[in-house]
Amino acid sequence: MDSTAVSQPGATWSNRHLKQEQIINQENVISSSTQLNNLNKSTIFTGESDSVQSTTKKSNDENDETNQRIKEQVNNSSSLEEKERRYRLRSERVKRVCLSRGVVSNPPIFTMSKKEIPIDSLDSTNLSVSLVSVENPVTSHFSMAPTFQTMGCFLNKVASSSLVSAFLLVHGLGPTFSSPHSLTSYLFPTSLEDFQIANQTFFKFMFVRHPMDRMLSCYLDKMVDSPHHSLPEFRNYVRNKGRRIVMKRRRRRRHNNKPRHHHLRRLLSVHEISASSIWNRLKSQISEITHHDRRLGKGYDSPVNDVAERRRKSKGSSHRHAGPPPRPPQFIIPSSSQPVVNASSTNINATTEAKPTFEEFLEFVLDTDLLGMGFDSHWVPFHRYCSPCSVPYHVIGKLETAADDFQYIWEKTGLGKQVPVPWINRKTVPSKSKIALEKKYYSSLPRDLILRFYDAFRMDFELFDYSINDILVKAGFEAIT
Repeated sequence: MDSTAVSQPGATWSNRHLKQEQIINQENVISSSTQLNNLNKSTIFTGESDSVQSTTKKSNDENDETNQRIKEQVNNSSSLEEKERRYRLRSERVKRVCLSRGVVSNPPIFTMSKKEIPIDSLDSTNLSVSLVSVENPVTSHFSMAPTFQTMGCFLNKVASSSLVSAFLLVHGLGPTFSSPHSLTSYLFPTSLEDFQIANQTFFKFMFVRHPMDRMLSCYLDKMVDSPHHSLPEFRNYVRNKGRRIVMKRRRRRRHNNKPRHHHLRRLLSVHEISASSIWNRLKSQISEITHHDRRLGKGYDSPVNDVAERRRKSKGSSHRHAGPPPRPPQFIIPSSSQPVVNASSTNINATTEAKPTFEEFLEFVLDTDLLGMGFDSHWVPFHRYCSPCSVPYHVIGKLETAADDFQYIWEKTGLGKQVPVPWINRKTVPSKSKIALEKKYYSSLPRDLILRFYDAFRMDFELFDYSINDILVKAGFEAIT
């Protein structure tokens, strides 16, 4: 019995020890399970965090793109508003000048050729251009693109080749042709009614540039560079006529620059004549006294010999002034581009082309009627050709802002859907070589010629907001106020 009592406490201890181990194992399992659960939760949380971050980044990128698009739209809208404001101000200026000048708009004239002289053309042909206050729109001065409800007035030496080429492409002509201007008749309104409808409903535009810059461009093209077979004879004609005008003006200027002493000389000559007549009267009286003394035998020389001597001197004097008067010196005109040539010589070598100077060319231009026929279309005033007081242009583009102006017109009319924007690669800022070239030619002009050109083209200067002072400064002269 004692043995049983002794064995029970050992068993109890053993059972207690076993239970403790089981408890410890259970705690370890629970701890491992807890760590595993925590690990899983951490993994899940990290995955969710990465997903949230990815979504947030994507959302931010989309927001950045949206903001960029909005910013671009705002900039484009601002740029568009600025351009439209520019064109509105230009149109308002034209209306204001037309009103102040009292320009009268006559009914349009229908012609099918630019060289056709309108029957109802201006009566003020010989008047200064600045005095003309009548506009006669001529249908052959306008080009149409009916598909895009667009009409333009294209002036020579103002991007006209680019514009005509683009409109010919719209009509399905081209793109290869030797001269786009030879096909311009395909662009004209086909009737007076077509022009009137287009003038009322179409989008209308024209382009201009500084009038003197246009003259220089025309001079370099037609008088210097172009190899066209018809130009040598015309250049000779321009040179001869321009040179005669230059000679006449230089003689007049030289005469006006002489000292103003002729009034004093005339007064002195009057006094000389008076003194001479007095002396002759005294001499006659002395002669009578001498003759009386000779008759009294005073020993003086014989009066017969004295009379003979006077006759001899008088005869010698008449012989001395006989014959034709001396020839005046020949007037020589120096030329900046050619060797000095005797102006009185009429023998010009037919094999040598004579090119006019820029001064001679401008004098020739100012001596024409400036109606825009034939070669004159290259230097006809803008307002004479495009009638801005009669045609309500939506855009008056300028060569100085051509890149923006072309882009706006092409987008506004839809022309960009069919033909590329012309002038897009042209430089808007003049290069150093161009500035030097302008200074070279403008400085060769007399100041009075620049001012006479300004007077003849004053309407263009006022309508399109150009200044003659730009040219005067480049020529080295003082600006006008």
